[in-house]
Amino acid sequence: ISLLNPVLALVLSGLFLKLWMQRKAQTHVLFFCAAYSLYAVAFGFQASPWPFGDPGNALLSNFFLLGTFGATIHGIMLRRRRPTPFAALATLAVLGYAAQAWFSVVHPDMTGRIYAVNFCYGGMMLLTAAEIRAFPDKTAAERLLFAVILTIGVYSFARTVGISLLQGHIVERSEYVGSLTWLVLNFSTALFALLLALTLVYL
Repeated sequence: ISLLNPVLALVLSGLFLKLWMQRKAQTHVLFFCAAYSLYAVAFGFQASPWPFGDPGNALLSNFFLLGTFGATIHGIMLRRRRPTPFAALATLAVLGYAAQAWFSVVHPDMTGRIYAVNFCYGGMMLLTAAEIRAFPDKTAAERLLFAVILTIGVYSFARTVGISLLQGHIVERSEYVGSLTWLVLNFSTALFALLLALTLVYL
């Protein structure tokens, strides 16, 4: 299960690379390719204890995941020749990373880490949905993209809170691996990664 996301991400990265090679004028496609490559690296660190173990690998994984979201969002905005909201994204990234570091090193708490990471990414998705909503003369594919990204954003908050209430508080990573939170996260993330990639292909 741990290898589901990195393997899927590598396949999707290869898909975008092939698309870019067929239409090299579309620079934004390269950002989608880079995003899924970073996604594969991020989940690879989550699946392996090498090189730093926990929480070092978790912090490193989150760093690459922030790159994943940044590259995806920049690609979307670049395609439309709209300014990427770098300041807002950087603010969310710094706050989310700082909160994850706090709950990883200063006050170790797995549930705190889960909330920090997922609220950060959920916020980025909602911000992106707002940007897409402002696109003039949206195509059908862009309307679908808006719906997918909005759903991912809302789901990030709802899943985190809902499963936390259902499962209870998790302090140690040993309690997290194999838990309901871990299973739902791995399968739902793979599903949304695939759905988003298919939507981006048809832009």
